Amino acid sequence: MISADPPIGAAELAYLKHLRPYVEKLFFLLNKTDLLTESDQREALEFTRGTLCDVLGVSSIRLYPISARLALEGKTRPDPSKLSQSRIPEFEKDLEAFLMDEKGRVLLLSTIGRAAQMIDQERFTLSLQETVLNAPLGALPEKQAAFKRQKESILKRQAAAHHLLQGEIHQLLSILEQDLADFKWGPAQRLSAQLTETFEASSEKAGALRRLLYDHIQESIQNAFNAWLATEEKKISKDAARITQLFADRINSVVERLMEVSAGQFGVRFEPLGWTDAMTFQGGFYYYDVRLEPSFLKPLVQLLIDRLPSRFSRRLVFQEAQRALNDQIDRHCGRVRADFLQRLKREIDGFQAALDRWVDQTAQGIEQAMAIALDQKTRTEARLTAQIRGLREKMETLEEILSRLREFRREASHND
Repeated sequence: MISADPPIGAAELAYLKHLRPYVEKLFFLLNKTDLLTESDQREALEFTRGTLCDVLGVSSIRLYPISARLALEGKTRPDPSKLSQSRIPEFEKDLEAFLMDEKGRVLLLSTIGRAAQMIDQERFTLSLQETVLNAPLGALPEKQAAFKRQKESILKRQAAAHHLLQGEIHQLLSILEQDLADFKWGPAQRLSAQLTETFEASSEKAGALRRLLYDHIQESIQNAFNAWLATEEKKISKDAARITQLFADRINSVVERLMEVSAGQFGVRFEPLGWTDAMTFQGGFYYYDVRLEPSFLKPLVQLLIDRLPSRFSRRLVFQEAQRALNDQIDRHCGRVRADFLQRLKREIDGFQAALDRWVDQTAQGIEQAMAIALDQKTRTEARLTAQIRGLREKMETLEEILSRLREFRREASHND
């Protein structure tokens, strides 16, 4: 969301430039447009749209002019007129359409699942805290110490899961390398033969022939790589999903064991949800334009080429095109390798870090709940009773939110 007053700043643009490679879809909202005159609003939209296009390297974007103030007033009173003036419904309609398509639905379900995990984890720590508050004070320090001892043993499974993940990723990269080697050998022979056919079927002079052959190279390179990438993307995505699910299962067992041990110490019931976020493997691939590459021919030869007999000049152009074709195949294979490696590293590192944070938050949440409860046990009976009542109210609120999230998930899962 961008404010119309003041306009978008350098810090926001820098953040947007950093963010862009990591997201597939962006929505841009220009807020506070109700504070502008009609002409100022047009000017602000034009300026902001142009600035965003320059930063993103695109020719156009969709920019929603809105008023968050009018939208809030329109929804809280309620006032349909103000809500309409805010222009929020137009944005909400497009956002809902995005969320309900295939990718958006996956994103929505993932977000709901993660929110449910966080709420369930918080509910467990509150329940643990309540149980500790009701437990005899004398036994609590020993139970707390016992949990810490078992925690150290449990967390060794986390390190083992990391080792397993790295081994699986190394194997996946080996498969990618072999697939690239096989791909490079097959199309190189086929594309070279097609280039020869195009050359032999042509009758153009050197200049026109060069344009013809380089157009052919550009098109054939893109067609060959597009077809291979479509298949390889699915293969790598499937293998990456299998690997990360294996890692997630191992981390789930760590979290569940932490909760199980603490629950066993104090007799707390729990039903862990497990990690449900799926690792995404997204990105784009752009092609070098061979037609913009400098000629292999020396400048002097290039000047004289049109003066040579056609059979000599055409042969020189063809040889140059053959070298350009081989160079482009090598170059794009290198870029495909780098692209896949970068995307795999980015996605898997992020996935791994998120799961590690989950383990840390679970362990810290349990220990913090124990520590808070132990501290509060020393207070007066009245304050202790009030604290327990407050915990129960919080747990009821969390249960209500969790119930709503489950309903949202059912609706999203069955929305076709």
